[in-house]
Order: sequence, then structure tokens, then C-alpha cells
Amino acid sequence: ASTQTCTITVVFTPQNPGAQNATLTISDNADTSPQIVNLTGTAAVQNTNASASPNPVNFGSVPIGSSAQAAVTLNNTGFTYSLYVTGATQNDAADFGIVANTCTGGATTAQSQCVVELNFAPQQPQSVPTTVSGTLTITDNTTGGSQTVGLTGTATASTAIPVSMSATSLNFGSSVMEGSTVTQTVTVTNNQNVPLDIFSFDPPITSSFAIVSNNCGYDPDDGVTLAANGGTCTVTLSFTPQSAGQLADALAVEDDADSSPQVVNLSGTGTVPVTTDTITPSPAGFSGTAAGYSSQQILTVKNTGTSPLFISGMTLSDPSDFGIASNGCPMAPNSLAANSSCAIAVNYAPQPSGGTSGTLTIANNTASGADTVNLNGTAVACPIGQPWGPTPPRANPDDFFSNEDTVVTVKTSVPPAANLIPGSVTLLRVDSSGNQIAVLGTMQDDGKLNGQYTGQFTFNEPAVPDEPHGHKIYLAIQARYQGSPTCRQSANNEREIDSVGSRPTAEDIQTSETIMEEGGAFVNHELAQGKDPAQVGQDLVQYLLTLPGVSGASVDPGGGSVWVSFSSGLADGGFGLYPLAPGEEGSGPPKKAKPKGRAARSKSGKAEAPAEWRAIPSDNNSKLVPSAATEESK
Repeated sequence: ASTQTCTITVVFTPQNPGAQNATLTISDNADTSPQIVNLTGTAAVQNTNASASPNPVNFGSVPIGSSAQAAVTLNNTGFTYSLYVTGATQNDAADFGIVANTCTGGATTAQSQCVVELNFAPQQPQSVPTTVSGTLTITDNTTGGSQTVGLTGTATASTAIPVSMSATSLNFGSSVMEGSTVTQTVTVTNNQNVPLDIFSFDPPITSSFAIVSNNCGYDPDDGVTLAANGGTCTVTLSFTPQSAGQLADALAVEDDADSSPQVVNLSGTGTVPVTTDTITPSPAGFSGTAAGYSSQQILTVKNTGTSPLFISGMTLSDPSDFGIASNGCPMAPNSLAANSSCAIAVNYAPQPSGGTSGTLTIANNTASGADTVNLNGTAVACPIGQPWGPTPPRANPDDFFSNEDTVVTVKTSVPPAANLIPGSVTLLRVDSSGNQIAVLGTMQDDGKLNGQYTGQFTFNEPAVPDEPHGHKIYLAIQARYQGSPTCRQSANNEREIDSVGSRPTAEDIQTSETIMEEGGAFVNHELAQGKDPAQVGQDLVQYLLTLPGVSGASVDPGGGSVWVSFSSGLADGGFGLYPLAPGEEGSGPPKKAKPKGRAARSKSGKAEAPAEWRAIPSDNNSKLVPSAATEESK
């Protein structure tokens, strides 16, 4: 209650000598809470008695570079007061050292003890053996204030190796693949109490072993120095066998130690890489392929070995029927990694008289040196046999004018069959090798179920500067059957056409006829004078080149005629050169220019029915002749 008091008794029992401080905190509900009371007190030290043993301490003979340990026990021989140790020192810190101390900082009660552990590691003296002395001083609260312990030891010559290697030999394994690399490291340690100067790392002699790196800071010009008493560095070596069998070499470390050089023997066994592969499918079969067409198989090459597969070449025994369409396999010097695959696409395109079997040989670095895949093909005949296409050369040579649409009727014969796909008979434009350029259109059955097909197709052919007398177009007829390969025959389906210049005008025709008449009169006049025909030909060329409407003139290589070209694009005109018989006055111009396209038009110039081609079988070739209507128009 208010104005009342209470008492708290505080006891001071010092555990250590000297001044001690503390606080007493009282928490209450007053505004000034908490109430703090500072506590102070001084512990008086009471002297006690102590003894140290053994005293002195003799460490005996210790080799330089080694060490020995000993323990000093401090006994509190008093019966009442604790022993307080305030420090422990040795006067020869170079050779002696305190490694543990349970005495300093605590109280050793009466009749109890504590321990100071010592180490003796003699340094290099001027000579050996040498006795080394020192003292251990323990400061305490005994009457004398301290305990002194004598320390002695004899430094003898070192029995340790001055420079040691972590291994005197390195074995890199008994089955290292030729061409692959294995690495190992070796550690150099300086066991001396003085620095070690390394002059060189002598590398292995053979190419199978090599120094990869070192962390010693070694410089070929300056060498390197390792610190005393345990300085280390490491050297990394590699083993890359260049041949099969057991291989050996050595690494030598040249330094200033008495034991130099330090040698590490190196060994390892190289093995030949195991390179194997598989090719699937093998053999490879191609079935139901018609002549003129192709089928394809994908061959998968897998490296089943443990080393890279190098493919150096591919050879086909029958390149006329079999071919490599594409190759996804790396070729040497590139390689196919172990457990990897690649693909080769092989085509089978049988010729009409081609074979049905062959081989693909893949040269590589397997044990056999190559893999051989048998290729088996089955060639089938086209269901339509030999389809006929429009041929022969220069049939109706005047049908076409350059860049002018001309409609042509094409007929062919396709043997009837139940599995012929409706509307599948088509006319193709192909190149000289039979490769398709364009589908020109579908040919229609004439409705008589006799396999006759007809189609009308429009051609618009440009003039070809390099082919002034016309060029060739190539056509093919194709038919498709259910369940059978598409069949096409384009052999000999060529047509040479004249498409130089545009359709001539009446004036062009009149000009050309005048040129021919004047040229003929010139020839007759010259020949009538008895001139040599060869000279007449040269003179005629010069004369023709002076006439309007002439674009060129030349003597035929045989010397028997002269050809003249017209600027209008009409077909060339020709003059025969032959001597006149005695008394003959000449017969006028031997030839007249004829407008292109007359075979397709009447004399009145009106267009007749379109030119017609029809396919007529004659042995195995296609023959094209003009239709009867076209013949009459001529």
C-alpha cells in the first residue's frame, strides 16, 4: 500500500578476482518503472600454491620439417582458494608454440589442475644436430606470481623428401580409344623450410602424352618458385593415343632440391576405335515401277559404334536404272557421331531394256571398309503398251507463225481396259529428255470404245533466233490406270516446226516474188555469157544484197545453189546454179518464194480446217502425217 516498503537482499559471491559490476532491475506499476539499482563489488584474490609438471619439458630429437608435442599440467596444490591463470607465453616462438590452453581465463579450484599443450617444430639451424632451448611462463595468483617451465629439444637432419610428387606414376587406362583424350593431374610439394626454385617441366617425348596446363605460374624463361614448408602447384597431363597398344613416357621436374629431377612415369593403352553401322532396309526393294518412271526407297544409316563414322564415297553398280536422289549423310571429313542416323534416298527408274538389280556401295571407316546394299527392282510394262505420240520431223512445216495461235488436232490409240481412269489420257509437253514441262490438255474417247482418243490443242510458238529454219517441240501421251503406275511414252515424240516471222502480207509476197524473178534473170544472164557457176554464185550473192527486201544471201556449202532470206520472214528462196546447154537462153528463176502457211490455207487466203496430226503405229516409233483434209489444202 501507499508509503509501505519492502526489502530485497542481494548476495555478492565473486567467481573471479578484481572489480565486478551488475544491475538489479525491479519492474512495477509506477510511472517511473522499472527501478534500476547498480551493483558493484571487488573480489579480493587470495594467494594459493601451484606446481607445473613436467618441468623441464624435453621434446627429444625432432627432424627438421617435423614436429613433436608435449603437455604441461598445472596443479592447484592449495586446499582453500582457486588458482587463476592470467597468461602463458614462450620465449622462442620460432621453434616452440602453445597449441592449446585450458588454464587461462578460468578458475582452477583447490586440489584441481589444468593443461597447457606445447609443440616443438625446429627450424633450419646452422648445423645439425642442434639443441634448442626455451621457457614457458605461466602467470597466476600464487605467492610467486608465476610458474616457469624449461623447454628443450634437439633439431636433427630432415628425414623427409625435399620435394614430393602426389604420384610417381600415372596410368591413364587400359582402353583409351585412339583419337580420344584422357587427362590427369600431379601435385608438386616443397617439403623444405626454404623456397624451391623450379627450373623446368620437361614434357613427354611421344606425341601421345602432353602437358595441358599448370597452375604453378611457370615461365620457361624465369622458372617458378614454390613457398617453403608445403608450397604446392599442380600440372595437368593428357593422354591421346596415336596408335593402339601399350604406350609409356615420363614427366621430369627440374629444380634446385638435392633430389632433382622429380620424375613421374606415364603409361596408357590405346585401342582401335570400334566403328560399326547398320543400313536399313537391306536389301532395298522397288516394285511396280514402269519404264520412264521412278520409285524411291529411303535408306537409313545408323552409327552403332563408339567412334565417328566417316563416309568417303557412294557408288552404284547400275547408275542407268538406280540413282541417288538425295544424300543426308555427312561426307568425310565430316562424320556421323556415334548412335546417330542419316538418310539416303535411292531412286529406281528402269529403262525399257534396263536391269532389275544393282548394288549401292558406301565406302567408310568400318572394319570392312565399306557397306554394300543390294537393290532389287521390278519393272512393269505400261498397261497401254507403247502409246503413240505425234512425230515425225517437219510434218506440215508451215503450220505455225510466230506468236500466233494455231489449233492442231492430235489423235492416238490407247488399248481399252476396265481399270483405265476416266479422263486420264492427256497430252504433255516434254523436253528432249522426256521430262514433263506442261500438261496441254485431256484427250477424249471418240465414243466407239476402240481406244481411239482425239484432242484439239492450241500452240503459240515464238521465233527462235538461233534456229532460223524452225525448232522442235516434244510431246508425250500419258494414261493412268487404277492400281497401276502412270504410263507415258515420249521416245521420238518430236515435231520440228517453223515459227520464224509473222504471217506475210500480200505486199511481202509480191516483193519476194520480184526478188526471185530478178535473181533468176541475173543468173540466166551470167550463165549465158559462159561464166563459171561458182563465180556466178558469188556474183549473185552480191547482187541480191543490193535489192530491197533482202535480209541475207549465201552460197550453199555444196556450191550448187544460192539461198536468199527475206526481211518479211518468208521462207528462204533458192537458186540452182548449173551451166546452160549450147543455144539455151535460160529458163528463168528456178524457184519462187512461197509464203509460210500455204499448206494450211486456200489460194483465196481463207483459213481452212486446222492442221491435223494423227498417230499411226509403225513398229515401235510414232509416225505423224498430215490428215487428208490438210493434204487437199496443199
